[in-house]
Amino acid sequence: MIITETPRRQLVSKLVAWGHWFTSANIVIAIAISGVYLFSSRIPDTGLGLAYLFSNWFSHVGFLTFIAFIIFILPICYLVPNSRFLRGYGSFAAASALALLALDALLYTRYGLHLSFQSAEFIRSHANIAVAELSTRQWGFFILSFIGWLLLQLVIANALWKRIERLQKLKWGLPIGAAFTGMFVFSHATHIWADAELYHPVIQQDDMFPLSYPATAKTLMSKYGLLSIESYEQKKQLALNLNKRDVAYPTEPLYCVVDTQRKVALWFLSEGDALPEIDKRLNLLPLNQHFDLSLNQQGAVKSILYGLPDLYHWQLRNHLPIMADLPNKLGLPVHLYAENPALIDNIKGQKTETWESYFNAFQTQSSGLFIGFIGPDELEQLQKVSHSSNHIFISQLNANSAVSAFSNFDIHDSYTLSHHEDIAATTLYELGCNVKDSLHSTGQKLQGANRHWLVTSQNDKVLILYQQLKIEVDSSGNFYIYNLDGSPNNAAELNTGLLSQAIKLLSRFSESE
Repeated sequence: MIITETPRRQLVSKLVAWGHWFTSANIVIAIAISGVYLFSSRIPDTGLGLAYLFSNWFSHVGFLTFIAFIIFILPICYLVPNSRFLRGYGSFAAASALALLALDALLYTRYGLHLSFQSAEFIRSHANIAVAELSTRQWGFFILSFIGWLLLQLVIANALWKRIERLQKLKWGLPIGAAFTGMFVFSHATHIWADAELYHPVIQQDDMFPLSYPATAKTLMSKYGLLSIESYEQKKQLALNLNKRDVAYPTEPLYCVVDTQRKVALWFLSEGDALPEIDKRLNLLPLNQHFDLSLNQQGAVKSILYGLPDLYHWQLRNHLPIMADLPNKLGLPVHLYAENPALIDNIKGQKTETWESYFNAFQTQSSGLFIGFIGPDELEQLQKVSHSSNHIFISQLNANSAVSAFSNFDIHDSYTLSHHEDIAATTLYELGCNVKDSLHSTGQKLQGANRHWLVTSQNDKVLILYQQLKIEVDSSGNFYIYNLDGSPNNAAELNTGLLSQAIKLLSRFSESE
């Protein structure tokens, strides 16, 4: 007896096959859309971190899309085995789901949030404001965009249906499925290890994608003696938590006044330029131990203007530097010049002047804040037209090293350690704005310094300088102690109280979801 499939069974099999190919096409589209999350996040700088990023990206987005197929499309293949209805329904469902993904990506880019019950109230309040500001034309644009997106899905659905017999002959399902399964297993196994070791290039990605819940196994590993919970908790306390998606800058609104009659100048020589002789009539005194702990010149410029370390620089692209913005809003002219304008390119709202306009303004104006990233010849010209009544701070850009610094600010002689992150708070105080330093900077005003240590970050490392020592703490909570000249100091003991205090200060500008 020859048993053949019924027409209904054949149609269902064909619809299920179409559903798999339709889902595969949308996995590619979803992966492309979710690439937005990468541009809005800090990309790891290690090979394992990058391998985890791409395997987690592809497998997680593919998994979410496939689950959506199982929940929303596969049952319809059996309940309503009608190809025309299924293509229309599937196209609408896919267009809606991908539109939600695009909305989530937009929300993450702007606020660092994903669509969730926890963020619902925040989204609702901001949505009311956004909806109220939309014009009829903008509403029409959004509706037409969704219609265009839906039409694209219909084109894909119909094209796949017409070619489904040919596509069924291709044996791609097994290798593609194996590849996604392998990436899924690799990403979760890697995260289990990274979570136990507090390997930051991996665990910093925990909140990057929507509906992401990476696997952990601390309890199981501890049970079999593979992990010490006590050691884990200690390292976790030392590790700086960088799993943040926004920066609180400032942490509270700042209220102060500035002296609009004061003339303050901040001049910094570019890396490699020797500091010329300082004009003695300006009464500038040296700062004994001043450091540029940035990784490069652009990082140094941001540290100076924002008063925050490398840890936050990538998140400050939508923030104006308070040191320049606040005086300007309170009526004090602010002038900015850079011999290399590229140093200011990524700083919001900051436009550099030409040398001629900057020099003329400094020469002729009796008040203002003058910030210059200059060369030796330009510094000599500025010193010639300076007066002893001017408030001046001169230093250098020279990544990760001690640098020369001179000033006639009323800086306490007893304070010996300072760095570029102190300059924002110091300048605001010199202008008459007496606000709490920790509201807007990890540095402190040098006119009233009461903290005899400093803290900053370099990539995923925390650096603390105190008592002629430099402590480095990596993202896994491991620490190393050096002398200020860079030589290891094996005799010194870790001051855990100071370390905890420093990390708390460094973390206060982070906002989690």
